[in-house]
Formats: sequence, C-alpha cells, structure tokens
Amino acid sequence: MLIAASAAQAETTPADPLRAFEATVARAKNEGEQRFAFTMGYTDLAKNPDKTYVVRFDPNLPVGARFTPIDPPPAALTRDERKALEKLSADNDADGALVYDGLADEIETPTIESETASAAVFRLALDGPDMAAEMRDAIEARATLDRAGGYVSEIEIRSIKPFKPAAIARIATMRQSQRFAPVGPNGLPILIEARSSVEGKAMLKSFRQDVKITYSDFVAVNAPPREKKASGEK
Repeated sequence: MLIAASAAQAETTPADPLRAFEATVARAKNEGEQRFAFTMGYTDLAKNPDKTYVVRFDPNLPVGARFTPIDPPPAALTRDERKALEKLSADNDADGALVYDGLADEIETPTIESETASAAVFRLALDGPDMAAEMRDAIEARATLDRAGGYVSEIEIRSIKPFKPAAIARIATMRQSQRFAPVGPNGLPILIEARSSVEGKAMLKSFRQDVKITYSDFVAVNAPPREKKASGEK
C-alpha cells in the first residue's frame, strides 16, 4: 500500500489550530494501514543501573518470530531475557501503534488549552467504552499540534488523583506519553518515543514502573494486513 504524499502537508494546513488538528487526525486514518519494519530500543528506567535492549521488528517475518534481538545478540541473552523476548514476540502487529490513526476513535471533541505561534495544546476528553467511571475522572489527556508541520507531536495521558483500575490494585501516579516526528516515508508523522511511568500497589505490594521505548530506522514494507481485532479489544 502506498502512502499518500504528505511532504506538502504544512502548505495545506489550515491556519485555525482546531481545524488543523482535526485535519491531521483525519489524514492519519488513511495512513494507518501501512506496514513498517523498525528498530526498537527498550529501557527499564526503574532498574539501577538501567539497560537498553535493542530489537528489530519486521512484519514480513513468520508469526511469533517478527522480533530479532540486536543488542544483546541472540546468543548472549539470559534465560529471563529470552522469556521476555518470547512475550514481546506475541505482538505480531507491533507497527500498529506507529501512526496515530486511532486517535479520532479514542477522543471526544478536543478543546484548545493553550496556543503559541509554533504549537497548540488540546485537552482531550477520553471516551473509551471499557473505561471505568473512576478512572475517567482520575486522568486527563492532552495532544500537542506542531503548527508549522501540521502534525501531532505529542500525546500525553496522566493521572490527576489516585484511582483503582481494579479491586486489587491502586494507582498513585501515572503518566504516559508518545512523541511523533515526520520521519516516515513522504514526511509521515511516526512514533519515535513512548514513555510510561506508574506507581501504586497491587495485591498489597508496592510497585514502580518506568519504561522508555524508542523507535527508529523505519522502512515501509509490503506485508500482510494486520489482524483485525474484535470489537472492544485493544
């Protein structure tokens, strides 16, 4: 599948920031089916010292084996690292998150929170059908529009108060962010970094997670379409 050229995107971006935001989200819906091979760096920042694992994803490889370790190489992986790789390899459509084509389905009408000559920040009302009311009231979401480039440069979700996503768990703080840049084919905005930090308790035990994932070396490939997910499945 060929991606519609978006190099001239900035030239056709509406001056009104809300219209520009809606336009880039609409464009993304037409670009999300493209398949990509890419390199991923995974760093667990909660560990001391932290360590980055680098793998390569290719959707043309066999199902269940689309991730290839680069650093450390396969022969140098420990038993626990091999198990982690097996878990990671269950995601056969890992390139599905690279384009924000699903953004329009996850939000209600955005509202401008702040605006400068170079960027506009929008408050997003989350509208997930499976989201509990307590969680909906405890988190807020924002998206940043790069006005010159006409694309979403960051999406952030964070907690504003503690909440319980399940009866046995309590989240004290949470922040998730995704950063995008026009580094894909024809200037397509693509995910370049994801960060997730969570602190709380589960089964009466405290936990802390802090993970950074980087994405690079994108190559558009002709691979089988991603598997269609059932309604309500994430």
